[in-house]
Amino acid sequence: MSGNREALEAASEKIWNYTVTELGLALPFLRGAFFLLSPQLDLRIQNIGTDGSTVAYQPRYLMQAFLEDPRSLRRTCFHLFLHCIFRHVYHVPEEARAREDWDIAADIAVEYLADSLDEDILRETESDTRRAWYERFLAESRIMTAERIYHSLQGMDLSFDEREELRRQRKSLCPPRRSAGRMRRSMSKK
Repeated sequence: MSGNREALEAASEKIWNYTVTELGLALPFLRGAFFLLSPQLDLRIQNIGTDGSTVAYQPRYLMQAFLEDPRSLRRTCFHLFLHCIFRHVYHVPEEARAREDWDIAADIAVEYLADSLDEDILRETESDTRRAWYERFLAESRIMTAERIYHSLQGMDLSFDEREELRRQRKSLCPPRRSAGRMRRSMSKK
């Protein structure tokens, strides 16, 4: 069993280093930051997540994402890095509804930044729905930070359908984040 784990770690580390190197070459001003997070194999999670200092990954997810959709893997890794750079993982409210709003706000902020960069390595098709939400938040504040988006969300009287739409958008923005949130909370209890 130990040999299998070592082989998984070695293959996953190569994928991680390759992905981070690609990001560093495309975005040299962030190269140093990309190598600050250390990868850690974690069979308890479904995909990938961070606690702010470590990136825990499920090897099957990492390998499958690398083979099937390397652009999405780069985008996911960039997404995680931005959460760490902006310290989003350290400002999570305790109350469940507030925590959900914070997670949505943080994801919107980092995805807006990623969508704003003119980098082929990160580019994905921006949906009309996502663009409409960006415009809604930009109408409240011209600077899209997680804190400002969170306060906007707190002040909005969203219908059930609008809140569901935001949840769907969040899932489309970053499917791995659900495991990341659970990982963040479980690691903070250690």
